[in-house]
Amino acid sequence: MIERVDQLAADCQALINAIAPGAFSGVERAFGASLPELLRAVGAIDLAAPENDVLPDAVRRQLLALREAIDPEDLASLLRPPPG
Repeated sequence: MIERVDQLAADCQALINAIAPGAFSGVERAFGASLPELLRAVGAIDLAAPENDVLPDAVRRQLLALREAIDPEDLASLLRPPPG
């Protein structure tokens, strides 16, 4: 069972390595900024500021989830092409 879980984890990582560069470059093109710039911008949004009260609840929840789940340093490895 442990070997199967390890293989599943390795397969998931290989899939992420294959998909991430293209997905990230598409996001960068769409927003005209690099992924680190976009992540910094997401982190800089003050959700308590009155001007941001107009954000829909779904957007607010997504921004909070991004802040909790994504460390810009962790994404650096995904921005590099896979070895080989």
